Amino acid sequence: MFAAASGLQSDTTMRPLLVFRICLATTVLGAAAAYADEVHAPVPTASPSLPGLPPELALGVPLLALPSLQDVGDDRADDDRPAAAGTAYAQAIAGTTGLGLGAGASAAVMGYSCDLARGSVQGVLHAGGDDAAPLAGVARYDLCLDLAVFLRLRGDRSVGLVPAIDARRSLWRRPYTAHYQSVEMGLGPVGDANRYSLFHMTFGHGETAQTDGNVERRIVDIDFDFALFTYQHTHALQLDALVVTSDALKAGDSDLGAVVTGVFPARARVDRGDWYASGHAGWEWAGGRTTQTGSTQVNGQTVSSYSETVDASGLPAVRTLAGEGTFGVHVGRYTGSTTLSHELYATFDGNVALETRAAGLFGVALGAHRDTTLAVSPFIARTQTWQRDAGDALDTAAGAQVRVGHPLPHALHLDALAEAGRSPYARTDGARDPSSALGGQVMVAVSAQRSVAHQHVKLHP
Repeated sequence: MFAAASGLQSDTTMRPLLVFRICLATTVLGAAAAYADEVHAPVPTASPSLPGLPPELALGVPLLALPSLQDVGDDRADDDRPAAAGTAYAQAIAGTTGLGLGAGASAAVMGYSCDLARGSVQGVLHAGGDDAAPLAGVARYDLCLDLAVFLRLRGDRSVGLVPAIDARRSLWRRPYTAHYQSVEMGLGPVGDANRYSLFHMTFGHGETAQTDGNVERRIVDIDFDFALFTYQHTHALQLDALVVTSDALKAGDSDLGAVVTGVFPARARVDRGDWYASGHAGWEWAGGRTTQTGSTQVNGQTVSSYSETVDASGLPAVRTLAGEGTFGVHVGRYTGSTTLSHELYATFDGNVALETRAAGLFGVALGAHRDTTLAVSPFIARTQTWQRDAGDALDTAAGAQVRVGHPLPHALHLDALAEAGRSPYARTDGARDPSSALGGQVMVAVSAQRSVAHQHVKLHP
């Protein structure tokens, strides 16, 4: 028997007081999962606060992609869809940061409306480069049970990572180690093609560690996401009504940190195959105090527990309209998307920032067989950071990443990646504080991959 209990209490400068508490006990019958995507490319991290993967690991992410295996409970389910699938790869990497050897694997097991089990692990062993950690890697797990009461457990553990060039201005320009776990639960979904859920909520908790010489810091991240009502139409539409979010971070031994709360009347995602869109809009504010407690029990014995408080005292009470929107299209051999956002966020040094960002993606499949791929991803971001009792500062970052892929004989694949820009993480040498500077890198990888799948079995009549 496994039991998980998690609670969040949030007291902000806006009233009324918001109090959310939940306790849950259940028997876990399976392992790891991803939720309702036709094709799932593993996310860099489960934590909403951590930045994306560095290039040497990002090169391996497409090689970990597996189709979603859930049996959606209607005739849309493909009879040829496998009951389980897995893939693994090995890579040789060379670039301006040195040489490296990479490897990774992912696996998934079919569930009913969500994959019952999904997980992945990847890593790179560096053989050169002064700024890189000797070993960088990340492991992810995802568990999903959907038996009228939805339960999802997920998380990741990483070591030796450096922030990506387009990451939000927050972490030091140094490698970091992190772990994150979350519990997601709700009533439902019920229905087949049209599915409904109530009180869908997620509690997350993570810790990040960074070292600069003899200076070490421990960063705590606690977050919360609540949707009063969720409607889904197969894989094409998801609509959340009345969404409340909270994200809080603190660094060091003190409880002083940053707390950001958001209220969004609606959050939507549409996927029509040849085009897709997602977005949310509402209000966000910074300030207040948040406490989260959690514990894990096995056979009645508590094996782990925590209690964290984040207090935003000393930071200004910032309020703003906030939101994010993405629109993308697939037309023949071309694909493109654009994302615009204006959001508050808590930084890893316990301050609060407001970021306005525009990012895009343009991709094309070249050649007679469309087996050569080219993708360009530009971004620009303007960030205003309020420091505790020390005023505010402005920073602008911009850059782009170009990636090319081409198949080679003997089931090998060649990938090349180049990125450059003016960003807090375009360079990871020099001072640790994340001030924007010019920089970039080039990387080439040769990969070998092998995938397996097992026969599909229908889970519904």
